[in-house]
Amino acid sequence: MNDQHQTEPAEPALELAALIVAEAAARDFHPTAAELKIQMLNRMPSFSEKELGFRKFIDFLNDAQARGLLFVFADNNGHPRVSHDPVLAQAPVASPRPPDEPPARMRQDLWSAIVHWEDMSDRFWDRKERRAVYVPVDGEGAPLWNSEPSRFARIAPVTREEHLVWMNKFAESLDGPKRDALLQASGPDAPRGALKNALRRHELSALWGAELQSRVTAHAEVWAKAQGVRLDQIVEKTPHPAHPAGLPSGAKSALQSLSPSGSSHSPTEPIGETALLRRRLKGVIDKMSLAELAAIQVPAIYLLSE
Repeated sequence: MNDQHQTEPAEPALELAALIVAEAAARDFHPTAAELKIQMLNRMPSFSEKELGFRKFIDFLNDAQARGLLFVFADNNGHPRVSHDPVLAQAPVASPRPPDEPPARMRQDLWSAIVHWEDMSDRFWDRKERRAVYVPVDGEGAPLWNSEPSRFARIAPVTREEHLVWMNKFAESLDGPKRDALLQASGPDAPRGALKNALRRHELSALWGAELQSRVTAHAEVWAKAQGVRLDQIVEKTPHPAHPAGLPSGAKSALQSLSPSGSSHSPTEPIGETALLRRRLKGVIDKMSLAELAAIQVPAIYLLSE
């Protein structure tokens, strides 16, 4: 049985699990625990075993077995599978837990929602997205966009089609194999993740990141002017170093924020992807709070080498 505080009734999820297992059994198929969870999320996107009071999904399955709704057994590879037939069932698969397992770290967004009380906002846990969200409210708890509509300017995100147009223009600015690889990876028949893999394979991730930043910045400026938002309110107050040379049109201005002043690179010296990433990471760290810095996981060897 579950041993955590239960925040949602478990019966609908248990009944759904039993139904999926029964449907699989009709096809003479016994899904693994992982396969069953994927099917449950497809039919019940809000499902979360933790919201039902279970530490792991296998604990949820063991509880269902205790109720006689389904049966858990281990296959030849030791993987937990689920059956509608009690003949296949063995002893419930134990939830693995190393004896010295450290306590889990709370998500940063939930931590902030709990401890930062200064602003007048209602805080909610989005069950579907599994994250904390804020809603600004007035003294009576009503959303401010109802009582102060002129205070808020709606932001329209860039569509997928616009992203593809940007990517195609970026690809056309490149030479031969790189151009062809990106155009193919961003095509309508490309498999999921193909574009990211192509950018990484041809060492174009940083360059495309700079181009994307430039495009999004231009998009934001158009939005700001249309909404009457001052441009100096939407940009970081950072110095602008010289433009690196040899980049596609639109990428030079975006790379300004990646290259700190006093860089050892000359304007004509090519800047590698790793160097750009190091500089951007340093800029991000300089803006982080103490709590955010403490949450960074760093290999101990870097701390011992000083």
